[in-house]
Amino acid sequence: MSSILKNRKILICVSSGIALYKTVGLISSLRKSAAEIKVVLTPNAKKMVSEIVFSSVGNCSVYTDMFDINNGWIPHTDLSNWAELLVV
Repeated sequence: MSSILKNRKILICVSSGIALYKTVGLISSLRKSAAEIKVVLTPNAKKMVSEIVFSSVGNCSVYTDMFDINNGWIPHTDLSNWAELLVV
């Protein structure tokens, strides 16, 4: 990955499917490029791979409930404002 990703804010949305397993490698590569990452998991994706795997590999926040208001942070709107790039 190139240095163009350095300090870029990338939101990765993961659903269930065989490609889910490749997402872990993608996140690892993005972290090596010094990108800032946040991950959103669907309920079925969470059943296939634990959110702990994504948070550990990506050293990032993982969201599973888009309507969980925590400390004034509203994921379903704030994540879209935060991200510079969306990967589904």
